[in-house]
Amino acid sequence: MNATVQRSARSERQTLFYRDLASPISAHRGKFATPGQAAAVSALWRDNFGGLEPPPPPVFTLDERADFSPEAGLGELPASPEFKSEAKTPSPLGASASALKSRGEASTSGAAFTGGSQMSQQQQQQQQPCPYFYWYGDRSNTTGDLALETFTVNLTTDGSQRVEDVIFGCGHWNRGLFHGAAGLLGLGRGPLSFASQLRSLYGGVFSYCLVDRNSDLSVTSKLILGDQDPELMSHGHLLNFTSLVVGSGQGQGGAVDTFYYVGVKGIMVGGRMLDIPAKTWEVSPGDGSGGTIVDSGTTLSYFAEPAYGAIREAFERGVKGYPRVEGVPVLSPCYNVSGVDKVELPEFAVVFGDGAVWNFPADNYFIRLEPEGVVCLALLGTSTLSILGNYQQQNFHVVYDAGRSRLGFAPATCADL
Repeated sequence: MNATVQRSARSERQTLFYRDLASPISAHRGKFATPGQAAAVSALWRDNFGGLEPPPPPVFTLDERADFSPEAGLGELPASPEFKSEAKTPSPLGASASALKSRGEASTSGAAFTGGSQMSQQQQQQQQPCPYFYWYGDRSNTTGDLALETFTVNLTTDGSQRVEDVIFGCGHWNRGLFHGAAGLLGLGRGPLSFASQLRSLYGGVFSYCLVDRNSDLSVTSKLILGDQDPELMSHGHLLNFTSLVVGSGQGQGGAVDTFYYVGVKGIMVGGRMLDIPAKTWEVSPGDGSGGTIVDSGTTLSYFAEPAYGAIREAFERGVKGYPRVEGVPVLSPCYNVSGVDKVELPEFAVVFGDGAVWNFPADNYFIRLEPEGVVCLALLGTSTLSILGNYQQQNFHVVYDAGRSRLGFAPATCADL
């Protein structure tokens, strides 16, 4: 059973992705052992999401792994050099908070923070700012201060609403694959992510639709908090749902509490289920190692061994009629498809334990490099944790329903929504 990849001109969005691949930093992606070390930044899908006051610069990166708990290690929310209002530093123990000016003299292209409980008693007594410093698995890093601010959220039904004392991070020094993003919007399951802090407003359901890689950067994706958007929910009857995995570590502040784990049963390539040991997909309740998470902040999908080896071998056997190409950075196997408009490739699907199946079009798991005339498998291997990244989610409406502990997905033309 085959799917096709069509030839198209290189877009700005593709150029950003290829720049990531050529970067020395990209070679470190996937070499993490636990979820807290996962690569955090994607150049493919950064969009102008409204609802913040004052308006930030035009791009944000989404990340479902964002959480403030010190154990989980990170949490990302928007930070902007244009924010000139007074922001208060949080006071976990109830002491009076001091003022912190967020004037933007330094770059605030990314924001992440550790929990306020890491403040020393002396810091709390002196009402000093609560600093953070965080390294991602791909060597991107950010330093700044944790702060509180009032956000204005645009509602689809009742105008707008102000939300006071939203916790976010002001990044003063940010290095790595941020590519000038205004910040990282935390959508994790932890109690202090942006999604969790605003849950009372939208009921615990949020969704997004990521435009495809061939789209111009002027075409934006859509993020909705809640389930009342008529355009995005017009095809709700087409959604397939699978359960989110809740581990025994629930409520302990660990990785299982932060990330969106799904119960994968197996992988199909070319219509056939691959021989992958069931323990490959099991989650450790302690540190969250193993298992599979869904994340929009990671570009490509990563599969733990031996799953990745089985997937790669299946494609190597199934792709026929195209010469192999060696030497492409990071990606393999690759094939010469010069002059071929529609490339025939084996189908790919993720099968979940509750019976749901996520079928992907070939454009979502093979990358066509133009004008080189080469296609490469857009899946990578890692040590223990598998991640379904944003490249595989392009042109899918993805719904996170925390209340019902489920994940929904349906194919969509995201540029038209």
